[in-house]
Amino acid sequence: MKRVVLLRRWSGKPEWAADAMTAAGYDLSVASDESFNPSAADVVWIQGNINWFPRSRSLLLNSERHGRPLVMVCHSEPLPFSRDSGFPNPRLTLREIAKIALRDRRASDAYTNFFRLRQMHERKAVDLIVVTSRSRQRFLEEKGIPSRFIPLGFHPGMGRKLDLDRDIDVLFIGTLDDTRHRRAIRFLRSNGINVHALGSWKSREFWGEARTLLINRAKIFLNVQRHAGQYSGYRMLLGMGNSSMVLSEAVHDPFPYEPGVHYVSTTLEAMPDTIRRYLSDDAARLSIAEAGYRFVTESLTMKASMRELVAAMEELLRTRDTE
Repeated sequence: MKRVVLLRRWSGKPEWAADAMTAAGYDLSVASDESFNPSAADVVWIQGNINWFPRSRSLLLNSERHGRPLVMVCHSEPLPFSRDSGFPNPRLTLREIAKIALRDRRASDAYTNFFRLRQMHERKAVDLIVVTSRSRQRFLEEKGIPSRFIPLGFHPGMGRKLDLDRDIDVLFIGTLDDTRHRRAIRFLRSNGINVHALGSWKSREFWGEARTLLINRAKIFLNVQRHAGQYSGYRMLLGMGNSSMVLSEAVHDPFPYEPGVHYVSTTLEAMPDTIRRYLSDDAARLSIAEAGYRFVTESLTMKASMRELVAAMEELLRTRDTE
């Protein structure tokens, strides 16, 4: 039985990962950056962002290709845009610049993320890069770095539909330390929109069942990113999986989501009028919320995403075994 080691920031073995790997006949264990041991794995699965794991990255970069396990990076963090996107590349905030200067392992800006992926690719320290949006895949392709697009799927831990009174007009969950988030919320409130804005969705206060209950009270779930055009599959899944209508700024290549069907897309300037329209038209709002809910719970599931990931991993293992 081949051994798969999942490198992730949080402790514990996620059920969705364990179920998929066990069903496919693999032994899955979870490691932190501090506990990672390459010799304990046939496959290393790095989840999120390689920059979060400096010790593990160094071990892999300094190992011979034929002496190390298969390395698979599932990258779900921002990258710059391709030239044809129509969106300007993100401008770094002072906080992001400080993290870069300090070589902070928590740095997750688009440019640090690209630098680390390019470094792994050029040093032949990665066998497969998986990205969760076609926008990121297009950028990497432009830079000569092959990747595979597998969208992030919904799993029950993200929420469910409850029969609750939706007494919150507009809900936003995301760090309020970000300047763009604060400006967007301030703009909406100044235009008479009652926005219930909370801190980061990673906060334990807004995690698990508490978050599910909260989003199930929201008529509209707001998607505003730190940089215009960026894709946030996780925020989309949270809103849709809890049957709230997602209202989003324009996203570069939102596939597999279809604007106007699974969610509503508009500009920040037009958001106040768009919000008022859907708050006053229950039938239209509920129709889009239901379409989004059905899509993520029936089609865009974590089980489906994991099947694709396992298939890609097995294809690489077969290739490597014949070398």
